[in-house]
Amino acid sequence: MKKSDNDAIMATVAVKTDRQLRREKAESAIRKTAELWPSGIVARGEIPAFTGGAIAVGTIANADSRGEGPEGSFKIGRNKCYSKDPLVDWIISKLEV
Repeated sequence: MKKSDNDAIMATVAVKTDRQLRREKAESAIRKTAELWPSGIVARGEIPAFTGGAIAVGTIANADSRGEGPEGSFKIGRNKCYSKDPLVDWIISKLEV
């Protein structure tokens, strides 16, 4: 193997490691933020507050309509709601780093 090939392989490994570290940090931040939420449920209208504005109400509504939203959603009156843990798992599944 040539030195340039070895350097390319090492650079690829470094990028993957960096991406993994960024993903782990983002996931940790999301989970820590969720721990501060005062309830075990999140109303759809509160999604922007829950995510710090990262996810709009329309985004999650569209995902729901395509059958791609968080598992275990339910309604209380007219309000679509989500259990906190499946919502966090869904948000993390949407991470791009």
